Amino acid sequence: MPLNFSLRGKAYPPVRVTVDPVAVARDAAATGDDHPRYAVGPQQIAPPLFPVVFGFPQMMVMGADPELGVGNRFTGMVFPGDDLETVARRADEGGYRFETTRPGGSVVMAGTIRRRGL
Repeated sequence: MPLNFSLRGKAYPPVRVTVDPVAVARDAAATGDDHPRYAVGPQQIAPPLFPVVFGFPQMMVMGADPELGVGNRFTGMVFPGDDLETVARRADEGGYRFETTRPGGSVVMAGTIRRRGL
């Protein structure tokens, strides 16, 4: 499904957050970055990609907007301990199709990412 470009400029409600020092340290640890400035303390800074953590919920809101035509489909619950596999395939000249499945092939999420000009 192609993106609906007539919705260019559509805004979604803002998400406001306060950066938590422990979350910063956990993010750095999860990515294997042990730089001392990411540790909790008075000189702490966040890793450069840390703001993606806050952008992801907004991406999910946009992805669920049927008017926008992003093309994500959620078909199953995911639980701690689940074994999942994601495969991306070239869909056509303009994009990629991806599916996340459980062993046996049941689809948890499927979507299409399309390249577009600016």
